[in-house]
Amino acid sequence: MEYKYLNGIYPVEIKEVSAEGEESYTSKIEWDSELGVKLKETDAAGNSMRYSYDNFGRVTEVRTSYDTGETPYAKYTYITPSSSFWYTITANKIKTEREDKAVMKTIVMHDGLGRIVHTAKEGEIYIEGTEGESKTGWNISGAITYDKAGRKIKEGMPFFYGSDLEGELKNKTSYESAEQYYEVNEFTKVRNETTYEYDDIDRPVVTILPDESKQRSEYSIDTSLQITKSIDPLGNISISKKDARGNIREVRRLDKNGSLLTKAKYEYSVLGEMLRAYDAKENIVSVGYDLLGRRISLESLDAGRKEWIYDDKGRLKAETDSVLRSKASEIRYEYDGFDRITKIDYPFSEDTEYKYGDANEKGAGQIIYKKDESGETRYTYGELNEVIKESRTINRYEAGSGKQSASFEYEADYLGRMQKMKYPDGETVSYTYDAGGQLKGVSGEKTSSKGKAEYSYVDKILYDEHAQRVYIRYGNGVETRYKYDEKRRWLDTIETENKQNQDVFQKIKYSFDPVGNVLGYTNDASTYETTQAYKYDNLYQLISVEGESKQYKGKKYFGMSPVNIAKYKQEFNFDIIGNMMNKMSTTNLSGSRGNAYKKADLDYNLDYEYDSKYAHRLIRAGNRYYRYDGNGNITAEKDGSFSEEEEFIFTYNYDKESGVYSTDYGFGLDAPKETEQTNPQDLFSYRRNYTWTYKSKTAKLFLTTYNNFLTQQARKGLNEKNLLTKSSDKNYTVHYRYGEDGQRALKYTEEGRSETLYFNNFFTIHIPIYDKDNPQGLRVHKHIFVGNSRLVTAMTHTDNSGDNEEQKAKRYYYHSDHLGSAQFVTDWRGKQYEHIEYTPYGELWIEEVAAGLDKLPFRFTGKEMDEETGLYYYGARYLDPKYSRWLSGDPALNDYIPQAPVNDEAKKHNENLPNGGVYNAINLHLFSYANNNPVKYNDPTGEIPTPYEAAIMAEHIYNGRIGDIVEGGWILNNIYLLNQDGGSGAIGVYSRLVIDEKGYPTDVEYALVNRGTSPTNPEDWSQNIDQFFGDSSDAAMSISIAIDFVQNHIYSEVTMVGHSKGGAEAILNALKTGKNAIVFNPAKPTLSGLSKSGNSLQAFVVTGDILHGMQGSLPDIIDTTYLSRQYKGKERYSHSHGYDIRHEIFPHSMEAVIQALKE
Repeated sequence: MEYKYLNGIYPVEIKEVSAEGEESYTSKIEWDSELGVKLKETDAAGNSMRYSYDNFGRVTEVRTSYDTGETPYAKYTYITPSSSFWYTITANKIKTEREDKAVMKTIVMHDGLGRIVHTAKEGEIYIEGTEGESKTGWNISGAITYDKAGRKIKEGMPFFYGSDLEGELKNKTSYESAEQYYEVNEFTKVRNETTYEYDDIDRPVVTILPDESKQRSEYSIDTSLQITKSIDPLGNISISKKDARGNIREVRRLDKNGSLLTKAKYEYSVLGEMLRAYDAKENIVSVGYDLLGRRISLESLDAGRKEWIYDDKGRLKAETDSVLRSKASEIRYEYDGFDRITKIDYPFSEDTEYKYGDANEKGAGQIIYKKDESGETRYTYGELNEVIKESRTINRYEAGSGKQSASFEYEADYLGRMQKMKYPDGETVSYTYDAGGQLKGVSGEKTSSKGKAEYSYVDKILYDEHAQRVYIRYGNGVETRYKYDEKRRWLDTIETENKQNQDVFQKIKYSFDPVGNVLGYTNDASTYETTQAYKYDNLYQLISVEGESKQYKGKKYFGMSPVNIAKYKQEFNFDIIGNMMNKMSTTNLSGSRGNAYKKADLDYNLDYEYDSKYAHRLIRAGNRYYRYDGNGNITAEKDGSFSEEEEFIFTYNYDKESGVYSTDYGFGLDAPKETEQTNPQDLFSYRRNYTWTYKSKTAKLFLTTYNNFLTQQARKGLNEKNLLTKSSDKNYTVHYRYGEDGQRALKYTEEGRSETLYFNNFFTIHIPIYDKDNPQGLRVHKHIFVGNSRLVTAMTHTDNSGDNEEQKAKRYYYHSDHLGSAQFVTDWRGKQYEHIEYTPYGELWIEEVAAGLDKLPFRFTGKEMDEETGLYYYGARYLDPKYSRWLSGDPALNDYIPQAPVNDEAKKHNENLPNGGVYNAINLHLFSYANNNPVKYNDPTGEIPTPYEAAIMAEHIYNGRIGDIVEGGWILNNIYLLNQDGGSGAIGVYSRLVIDEKGYPTDVEYALVNRGTSPTNPEDWSQNIDQFFGDSSDAAMSISIAIDFVQNHIYSEVTMVGHSKGGAEAILNALKTGKNAIVFNPAKPTLSGLSKSGNSLQAFVVTGDILHGMQGSLPDIIDTTYLSRQYKGKERYSHSHGYDIRHEIFPHSMEAVIQALKE
């Protein structure tokens, strides 16, 4: 990096130079040197951001390259009357169009001490009982009550205020009138409260939930171990034992009587690195590290051994696993002079290559091209480095079939919401939003040779004050209403109907136990009634289900008898490490009669046998036998045992015509055609073989539309994916190809069936073999999503020459259950098209499908069921619903291991591992689906950034631009300026997708990153001192923004991050919101009685930090890790060099922090 300064103080040019040549990226900054504030920033692509200030030096406006009209990107108004409470109004522009003036407002209200008392954001909610009517107003954060020690003892839920809040606040000219206003309008009322109790040293001991359920915690010490005992609302017990360094040594799960259910134990090195994890049967997962604390190996009985190799710059150089190592092969990585991955060299499949945008062009430094085994993808960027066009070409499987291309155009607004999306067939789909910023409607417009047509996919969506969907009217006139439990906000009912003809398609009523397990549901529709009841063991594994469905001839009426009654029952049991030991399924139940439904194969009794040399490798279920490769992937399954002659063999093939490498791992995998013809007795009654390729997930790239513009994410990690490339049995041979992100791009069936191309989640092309040369035909599926839910599938043509009326009639609307399964599907007229009921693991119990030719493959949890295999494709793995297991091991095992530290990072990170990491014993079972509880209603949970990722963000926020992507795939979505006293204080909102164990995105996680002290800004250093005395105006504004953000993202993980004074602000943000914090060289905050409520506060301080030396040690509730002293450049400071202030300030910088973390 090269810098140029104004007056030797202000950086005006930052130049990043390639280590391999003259290529460089240059960004520029213009300053007001009197105030010490930025006036304009210009990035390497030439995009600019401008700032305006008031007479107090507070930012009043921010403008991006799009904002050349009257309305700025952000506007800040400060209301500071002398005799009443102060408040701040933020107006964020919504769309990027120059002349568009629409804004969304947020109001933050303070009391006389400057503390935030309320935050309000414009909103719109459904008027219950109406035909889709709504009202606008303000969503206001719930009230919080504190005790005399400053601890949170009561916390309420948000509420809606339907009056003119902004106008009414203007009239409150005295403290008395404002207080009366808050009281009369119940702003201070604690609604559906959660209460907290503490012991004498501020540890939480009792949490009473709104439904009066209690969660209790007890603390003790035994043989130098700190023991925490947690009792859930049903009385079942979790015990965690930690050593003096905070490392978890043992976990136990007990029932209410104290009987052991399962356990696990852990061993660490002297540096705190986790070396081994043991489950209840002493099966081992082991981890290896190098001298720098980097993870170099991970080994489990089930998944084999994975190894990673690094180059001299600390970059991943190569990786291998048990199968690759047996063939003396590895995956290699190549980088450019900016340390960006340019190539992933695979030993047996086509390499992946990346190209990046040049300086002074849109998309400078971003991925503009990638090539993988499926084909090529190109990206075009806009003014804020957002993706505005994506063009993908997929290579067809058969030689001579050529290629298929598709292009997508995107338009998003400032709030990160998709405004328009143009599909390859020429249709433009538009999205509209309500006053609160949530999706309200989806429509399409298409002009073709047959004229112009307009389509409605979603007429209207409405929400409650909790941001939960309560009403939707689809484009075919069908309406769905949702209700939630008032106390716990769990889904209570789903009612779907077509009021035009009084057809009730769904009338589902759920019941839950106090810990969130689904006890059952009833579905009382017009022509059928279905009930399912579930039971669980004390580990909350599903152990039984019983279902009944009654079918009526036409719409039922009181006293009408059903014409058919279908019943089924399944029972499951598990051993101490979560292995399913038996599954019994039957439909032969008393009361069944006249079952006109398609006969489901649900009559069987499976006992499970596992390989004694492995932990969870199933070798037999009933009469079905399995074989595996060294990585734990199933390579063959058959009815009847494998003979001695069926040796483990593999072959290596290269098809010159298709350019496909393949490696077969298995046991006599493919029966030759001549065997089938001449020796049919040698064919098994059932056998299927699986072929896998071994590709890395290290450079996982995908598109996201969350929170900011559609942006390329480069997700780096060390997980591997074992990808299924071929499955073959006596009926079908199916080939699969994948993109560089590991997602399926092609499926080809040899037996004259079809070929399917997957361009992304929105667009697939299904090509019957007989139609392979015909670009027409209704074989294209367009998918309309709301969040992660597929709501509509529309069938169309590959270009814009199709029949508009025909496309109108080829629209299908999904009406899902609590898991997202396609429980009911209606056609364009609002008539029934499909009705499906599932067993807990996704078997089809009831399947009513209309006589139409259009087959929709999306079933259980909304995932695609492959008709050739009966397996569900989840993106990372394939689920076998009958045998209730994954075909391959969990690719997320590496994520479950604590971070390899050189200090105390491991024990801090342990508390926030995905789904509990290795400390949740069921995660050691690499083949179990959904923790053996497949029907549980789960609110999405996220991860938190690693300390290194947090450090990168804390450095990036100083000069970062909206749309930038940093370490770990985090995107900078927005910047809020604190601007109370002319300083450079700001909060950056970063986000990334949460990827579940199945490889699918389930939610978005956030980091609120506070910008810290500018060494050249005296106001910033004043704020540092003010925070020490509890009088920082920046901190007050920061807390206001954090509370508002958390209240509006109540179902997402939010982590507070900051450096210097931003570190103190991040700690206060965390304490005020109950979230975790990771901070670096923080100013010392005044906590004013605040205490932790189970959240983690981590601080990393570089030895010699000037601010730490001035203010002293941080409060005890902050877990502080001291990093080694750092020096500028390669020279170490010594008195012989003479005094240099840079040597005193440098340890405070984020550059020093990152340098120390790397060490």
